[in-house]
Amino acid sequence: MAGMPVFNLAGTAVANATANTVSWPTHAANDVALLIIQTDAEASALVTAAGFAEVTGSPQTTGTAAATNAVALQVYWKRATGAAEANVTLADAGIHTFAQILTFTNVKASGNPWNLTAGNVKAVASTNVQVTGFTTTTANCLIVAVVAGSVDTTTAQVSAWTDASLATPSITEADDVATATGGGGSLSTAYGGLKLKGATGTVVATLASASKNAYLLVALAPIEPTGTGSAAATKPTISGTGKQTHKGTGSAAAPKPSIAGTGQQTHKGTGSAAL
Repeated sequence: MAGMPVFNLAGTAVANATANTVSWPTHAANDVALLIIQTDAEASALVTAAGFAEVTGSPQTTGTAAATNAVALQVYWKRATGAAEANVTLADAGIHTFAQILTFTNVKASGNPWNLTAGNVKAVASTNVQVTGFTTTTANCLIVAVVAGSVDTTTAQVSAWTDASLATPSITEADDVATATGGGGSLSTAYGGLKLKGATGTVVATLASASKNAYLLVALAPIEPTGTGSAAATKPTISGTGKQTHKGTGSAAAPKPSIAGTGQQTHKGTGSAAL
């Protein structure tokens, strides 16, 4: 199995109350990008998609569109074909859109880049979030947790990321940004390694402000090994010491014996003589 995917860079997060243009961070061919978008539970459309497609499990939404404390998370992905990918343009969703592109390297080189995805929401505002997981079916996945919040602030929101199931790397924050544009909102992303296929556990984090949340968990799959070949086996040489025992069946003709000897004969008889 190839090595685990690696987090590369987080691009600049951009908030706008009208149309929004999001640019890539520095990247190279075959990097996989995740475009993450937060709104006030309003659907955002890609005017210039530039090759991005929505990730399975997106969107996740809670609350009434455009209402206070409503939030939606949309996640799109693309595999870079070079080092100068085009910007993405988002349509005016209503109150605002808040978006960012994050890139990863050493990810599966064809087809969807994930092994599994799953999303959910936290519909009651609180100061913690728990991103429930799943069981991967391949080894060396990088587990990426994306959390959108409904806060109206520019203060970074998430701290104390934990997940005992993730190691090498252990759960690590990729970026944590917030905006007061429109109704405001936050985008927080962390990742961790799952070397063996199995349960991801639950990603838990503490929030600076009480918030409703929408989240998505993505297990980025590693590059698949490729190649063909053959091996020629030589004939073994065997040597040793020992003895052989032969058994068989058959018959042998014995010559008749010749017997020689000496002795005498004595004759006895009965009879009468005439006088």
